[in-house]
Amino acid sequence: MRFFKREYFFGISMKIRLSLSIMIIGYMTWMIIGHFRSNETLSRLYAVETRIFPAAMQSTLALAKFNEQVKLYKDAVVFGKQELLKDAQTRGYESLEAMTAIRETAKDDKPKAKEIQLLIEQSKSFTLNAHSLYAKMVAGSEDETTLKEAAKMTHISENTRQRLIALSNKFSNFLKDELNEVGTEMQSQRNLNVLVFFLAASLSSFMVLMIIYRLVTRPLKQAAALAAAMAEGDLSRKLDIHQHDEIGELAHAMNLMAFEIEESYKLLEQKVAELSRINYAVNSASDAIGMMNNELVHFYQNKAFSELFGYTVSQLNDAGGAHVIFPDQKKFEEMYRSAVNGVPWIGEVEARSRYGEIIPIFLRIHPIKDNNGSVVGLMKIITDIRERKKAEAELEKANKKLVETARLVGNSEMAATVLHNVGNVFNSVGVTVGLLAEKINQSRIPNFVKTVEMMEQHRHDLAEFLSKDARGREIPGYLAALAKHLAKEQESMAGLFKDVSEHTKHIMELITIQLHNVSTGLTEMLSLSEIIENALQGNTAGASRYGIEIKRNFDDIPPVRLDRHKFLQIIINLLSNARYALKMSHNEPKIIEVRLKKKEDNRFLVEVADNGVGIEKGNLDKIFGLGFTTRKDGYGLGLHSAALCAKEMGGSLTVNSDGPGKGAVFTIELPLLLK
Repeated sequence: MRFFKREYFFGISMKIRLSLSIMIIGYMTWMIIGHFRSNETLSRLYAVETRIFPAAMQSTLALAKFNEQVKLYKDAVVFGKQELLKDAQTRGYESLEAMTAIRETAKDDKPKAKEIQLLIEQSKSFTLNAHSLYAKMVAGSEDETTLKEAAKMTHISENTRQRLIALSNKFSNFLKDELNEVGTEMQSQRNLNVLVFFLAASLSSFMVLMIIYRLVTRPLKQAAALAAAMAEGDLSRKLDIHQHDEIGELAHAMNLMAFEIEESYKLLEQKVAELSRINYAVNSASDAIGMMNNELVHFYQNKAFSELFGYTVSQLNDAGGAHVIFPDQKKFEEMYRSAVNGVPWIGEVEARSRYGEIIPIFLRIHPIKDNNGSVVGLMKIITDIRERKKAEAELEKANKKLVETARLVGNSEMAATVLHNVGNVFNSVGVTVGLLAEKINQSRIPNFVKTVEMMEQHRHDLAEFLSKDARGREIPGYLAALAKHLAKEQESMAGLFKDVSEHTKHIMELITIQLHNVSTGLTEMLSLSEIIENALQGNTAGASRYGIEIKRNFDDIPPVRLDRHKFLQIIINLLSNARYALKMSHNEPKIIEVRLKKKEDNRFLVEVADNGVGIEKGNLDKIFGLGFTTRKDGYGLGLHSAALCAKEMGGSLTVNSDGPGKGAVFTIELPLLLK
């Protein structure tokens, strides 16, 4: 705490001297000086009383209040107390009031009044700017700009203080000069008033003793009692002394000191409590925390650190320091150098306990820096990751098992996909075989056999039988008609057998392809319309059974490079789904329309549209998902497999439907590769 020595105009000694002088001058003036000099003396004394003395008092008061104002601003910044800023502002206003009073006493002296006015404006500006600046500093804003403003404000306050001191000294000296002149005038009268002087001196001595007792001795005893109470720890007592002199300043200083000591004790108690809470929290932490200086000497570790490594602070230092818990000394030196250079080190390493156990840990080494930014120590935060490592090993084991399970599931899905695709083709084979059986059952070969048997019976008279017998004459014409019918029948059955052969070939290809991971990825130049037509031929017979009409609308597209089997698989799947949608629908007529279109961006579309049962809007986003199906006997594999094939060929498979009963349009979009 710093106190500035003040020059009080009305100090203790000055009060004694002034009281004596006033009594002697007044008494001698009243008793000795003639009436012809009394008016002049009284006039001068009146000037001293009404102008000079109040001005001197106000200048001293202005200086004192200004000094208090500056000190309160500094205390507010040091202790971070907002209330001191308000007290400082109040002292500033009191100082301004005192200076305003001085200006009123000196209003007849224009130069002096102007000087005082400038000082008032300077003090007012300082009060306004200082309050704003120190309020920011109390709030914690101490950037470079604020510090520069604070330095500038200190310079302004010192300049103002010096000007106030000069003003106070000017009025004090003027007062002294006036009093000295009055004393000189009275000197000539002393010889005539010796008796009165001695009487006045005796009375003055008594009064001085009373003043000394009231203004010095008694307040000093109170101050001594307060000091004794403070020494015993009682900081609640205060001195009730309001003198504007050295004793008053001493009382104010002692009261302020008692207050500051009391506040310091409270702050110290708070800090001790805060440190106690921090220490409890650190000791309660599950992570091991240790601190060491730059020479690797430990000076703190929490409970978790001691339990993890088995060392106390002294045991660890006796064992050689912090490095003994790290088996990999090269790694430790790397970590140590990084942290000492101010860069935290974070990572997983192995540590060794006092009992030789190797412990995997997650380590964070942070530098401890002083106010200048220099590294003065290191802090280690250590997490035991043995359980985590164990869990990671278990997880790795589980992942391996999961991968194996996924592989088996993948194989199962592949087998299911193969069965589904083959099943689609087998449906066409079944339809074709059914038509073959129907053709065979409706064949006229038995009639041909009967005709041959009849001719065999008339082998000896065949010519006569054929020319004269009514039945015989019909045989040549019948055989000619039968030959034409059998030729057509043979052609039809040959087509059906060809379809069976193509479907069987496709089944074998599907099985071979799927066993080689769906496709070998080989492409060839193919006619799109021809591939689509092949797929349609396999579905024509089944479609006609349910009264389904198949329409074709093909753009003229040259041969493109394509994976035959994947493309055919998609078309067959879509035709099979369209046929099923129409089979389950009551809409008439039942129509499947296949459209082949060329797009402008070197792509082409194949649309398979039907007017069957349609698709609910909520199922449009699910329909290509694995396992999703609306068919009672479905597996949810066909459309999923078709979508994957389209994606593998660089295209996409999409669907659109206006809702149940309004049909659906499946669209394949693929790149148009003409080379």
